[in-house]
Amino acid sequence: MTPRENEHMQFLDASERYLGNRMDLAEKAAFEEKLAEDPILSQQFDEHKKLILGIESAVLKENLDEYHATLENDSGVKTLSDKKPSPYLWLGIAASIVVVLGLFLFFDKNDDNDALFATHFVPDPGLPTTMGTSENYTFYEGMVDYKREDYKTAITKWESLYAEKPENDTLNYFLGVAELANKNAANAITYLEKVAPVNESMFQEEIFHYLGLANLKAGNMEQAKQNFQKSKKPESAIILSELNN
Repeated sequence: MTPRENEHMQFLDASERYLGNRMDLAEKAAFEEKLAEDPILSQQFDEHKKLILGIESAVLKENLDEYHATLENDSGVKTLSDKKPSPYLWLGIAASIVVVLGLFLFFDKNDDNDALFATHFVPDPGLPTTMGTSENYTFYEGMVDYKREDYKTAITKWESLYAEKPENDTLNYFLGVAELANKNAANAITYLEKVAPVNESMFQEEIFHYLGLANLKAGNMEQAKQNFQKSKKPESAIILSELNN
């Protein structure tokens, strides 16, 4: 293997570890800095990310027939994964992706609330979608769409599950965040408020953070402040400080 080929393989390996949240904070920051400084590497990373998502989607669809057969014999919605996204994501990638996300968020320069929302809103990175069984295929198909920022399609798929299991905290949480990313703060508030009282939810801190953002987007300032106060996320404290100034 030539030095150039070896360097390329190392970059692909680093990209996969980054996408799989397997980097520590220092390595993640260094990788993001490298992408920021090299447009060609950044483009290669974006292409590799699309490839990974395509593989995930193909894995899900490969056993889709088996999934539909399972549905015919099972009238209930199976329990969703309890695996929680890595907390490193907020610290490691929020700064690098907020600018990109800001491009598709509605931004009214004459509205301070919208400006604050656009600055701080970063969708939850989502759950891993590589599966080896036929369970929960509709949910994870929706997760692939969600990661591709096709929030409308993800919402449609998840709503079909929500109709059968409206109390599921995972569904409520991701439907709420997807609705907020899809610029529908009112629907986001409805879903997130439903699961906010569930103290044992693994998304408890994130729920109040996104509820604060949803109310901020909707112009409900007092509710926004109350929810940011309930969230222990550092980002919530920053937003609350800006609101109080």
